[in-house]
Amino acid sequence: MSFIVSKRNICIINTLLLSLFVSYFVAIRPEDLAPDYHIYLTMYENPDARLSELTFLFFQNIYTSFDNGFYYLLFTYAVLSIFTKIYALKDQNSINVIIFSFFYIISFFPLWELTQIRISLSVGLFFIFLMNNKWRILPVLSILFHYSMVFFVIPYYFYLILKRNIFYYIFSMIFICFLTLLVIKYTPYAVYDVLENQAEYNIFSIKNLLILLIICYNYKYSYFDSRYVEIATILAISSCLFYFILGSSYPTIVIRLMDINLFLIISSIIFLPNSYQNLILKIVLVVPITIFYFYMNFIGESSLINTEVLIDFFKSGVF
Repeated sequence: MSFIVSKRNICIINTLLLSLFVSYFVAIRPEDLAPDYHIYLTMYENPDARLSELTFLFFQNIYTSFDNGFYYLLFTYAVLSIFTKIYALKDQNSINVIIFSFFYIISFFPLWELTQIRISLSVGLFFIFLMNNKWRILPVLSILFHYSMVFFVIPYYFYLILKRNIFYYIFSMIFICFLTLLVIKYTPYAVYDVLENQAEYNIFSIKNLLILLIICYNYKYSYFDSRYVEIATILAISSCLFYFILGSSYPTIVIRLMDINLFLIISSIIFLPNSYQNLILKIVLVVPITIFYFYMNFIGESSLINTEVLIDFFKSGVF
């Protein structure tokens, strides 16, 4: 009897193996390689010290009984986060996968996989849902892994309720943003008030301008090219509204939202069909952005990654 493995199962196996391989090195990374390591270690050792999602507490309760349980927690988050983002690409052509990988590894891998691990997994779950439009439970799970995803999941369903009418959607989201501004002070997110956090809020940043330009481009030329482009565009609109309305009061929250926003909206350009015009647009857009993030993440004066620690990690013979 012959044993036949479907292409889908081969894709899942290969994605899992790659995720396991990369996640091993993510989990054993030096503690001074990137920010937030000690924050997560504190959350793991003392769950009451900081607001944590139920999912984080679930894994924390499991791994506290293990020796070196914190490494298993980091490994679990990394595997799930990396797997979701890779598997979401299964229907994309090789050119789009290469461009996306180049963009993500340099721009967002250091920020999410090595720093904001809860957001990273949450985005991965929502990303795979948007790319495949399956497993309707994923948006809810994304919120359970990081509560900030409520700022994307609710606008998504609100857009569907309004039967994809973008003008009704914009006016409705303005109302929701002001309502959120009134209500948020009674939620755990109140700790991110501007008086408690000195995050830099700049409404006229290049990032915001770039996002607005891509929104306009997508709406005029590419809005109906794919479901992902459409949804990424309307979520970019709502994120910008949250940024403009909530930003002066809760800068830390909206800055994180705009990071997710940038990831989704740039991806919407990357996943456009590879016509000559679109391919040129991808190169012109992705290359400068990736160079900028390479500087910010690795070689800038206040770089996210400690490159000296990274070099020593490579020299240690871990590979």
